[in-house]
Amino acid sequence: MRIVAAEDSYLIREGLRSLIATQPDLEVVGTALARTVPFTR
Repeated sequence: MRIVAAEDSYLIREGLRSLIATQPDLEVVGTALARTVPFTR
């Protein structure tokens, strides 16, 4: 699964990236500030 980590805090984004990197079936393909990412359903 490919993931984009969107969070305002740099430390949290990098923490998420580190945690996700430990999972062999997950891949962080990008990071962004949460307030700049347009989420749609």
